[in-house]
Amino acid sequence: MKPVALVVLSLSLAPLTILSWDSLAQSSEFGVPNFFKKLSGEEQASSLWRGFHTEGPYLAVARVQTLKAKDLASCQNAPAQIQRLNWGLPGAPQSLKGWEPWTAESLEPISECREFPCKIKLSPEETSKLTTVTELSEESAQQKKGRIQSRFRAFLGALDKRLIQYLKTQKRPEYEYPGDPIDPWKWFDKIGLKSAQPRPDKAQLYSRIVSLKSDRFRPIRQILDKRETLVPKLQGTVWVRDVYTAHYFDSWGEWAQVNCDPENLRIQVVQILMLEFDLLKKTDFFSKVNHGKMREAIEENGNVYLDKSFKSMKLETVTQ
Repeated sequence: MKPVALVVLSLSLAPLTILSWDSLAQSSEFGVPNFFKKLSGEEQASSLWRGFHTEGPYLAVARVQTLKAKDLASCQNAPAQIQRLNWGLPGAPQSLKGWEPWTAESLEPISECREFPCKIKLSPEETSKLTTVTELSEESAQQKKGRIQSRFRAFLGALDKRLIQYLKTQKRPEYEYPGDPIDPWKWFDKIGLKSAQPRPDKAQLYSRIVSLKSDRFRPIRQILDKRETLVPKLQGTVWVRDVYTAHYFDSWGEWAQVNCDPENLRIQVVQILMLEFDLLKKTDFFSKVNHGKMREAIEENGNVYLDKSFKSMKLETVTQ
């Protein structure tokens, strides 16, 4: 299937440049040009395009839409609307307010961490901090409460060390599987995603809980690094990657951009979600049999996630 053209704002900001996704994708780590695929009928008419690609444990979900602005002011206001995207609450590692409230259910993967790997994502060294907490074969309610509190403190200590290391080195260490997670920002660069301004150097860490559509996924606590640039009235761009994700994903990255074409009153929104899914690394028979369903679940949930993010920007267009 012939890929659609990807429209991004050139570094000179004028005019809007049409880039062939076919040529961009050849340089990606995936190496597959058919990243974007057309949707049928009504969705094509609305200038909405979606893409999904998977190779091994790496998956990417894309949403690209071009809309007609209500007027010049609406077009010029659109790039700043990218700041409406919700990345949780700032302040990590000093504050993890975006992870509250903690319930007995959300604490269970931590309190029941007895051996590596646990249900909560940690490296072997980090897990050892939790497993050394004494657990009696028979516990009173008070003893159980104390054990849960001790493991929770050990988890927060391991997390704090991970976040401080990231702020110093930008390094994101492994979890269960050996080898550093894929860097989504490098992948975004390789496939040719452009911004009028370079990505800022300073990290801004946010804590949040993500609840995906499918009830097969438990709520996911994340620490995200968000970088953002804005060329007023023309372009807003955001880069996001996880510093820590509690479940399922060894790496989570996002790139989003809102462009205004003032001459044609066009608003263009590009959103890409890039994931490294740990369940696709499992090689047992049952896991392999279910790899297809896992990929389908990511595509479905990824599309819902990007649609929700798009709506949160509240762009003023003639279709509204």
